[in-house]
Amino acid sequence: PVNRRSPNCPVTAAQIRESGLHYLALGHIHKAGAVRVGETLCAWPGCAMGRGFDETGEKGVLLGIVDKGRADLRFVPFAGRRYEQIEVDVTDGDIFEVVSAALAGQKENIVRVILRGETEEAPDLRRLQQQLEKMK
Repeated sequence: PVNRRSPNCPVTAAQIRESGLHYLALGHIHKAGAVRVGETLCAWPGCAMGRGFDETGEKGVLLGIVDKGRADLRFVPFAGRRYEQIEVDVTDGDIFEVVSAALAGQKENIVRVILRGETEEAPDLRRLQQQLEKMK
């Protein structure tokens, strides 16, 4: 029998508990995670590299040793470039300076910047884009 309520996880928790497995490698979920079901460690590495802003943060693989009675795994970052989303409060500052500071250390990444706050005048986004392009 399979878990028909889930299109991505046809295995039931009862099947995992009864399997006698020490480790069960799972996939499809794009965010790394792990859970213990009975004596079985179930883990998934996520995706090796983000492909959009719905897959932000560090991505990688699981590396480790699986042996009788144990599964020692560790996450190893893989992708050099990440998708990130940063919120920047522009209420009390020069928009270029505030955004530039928030982008420090993000040179290799693909970043979505969300501007928050209130300003006396609408920000000149074209000018901001031109200034940021000069930083490349």
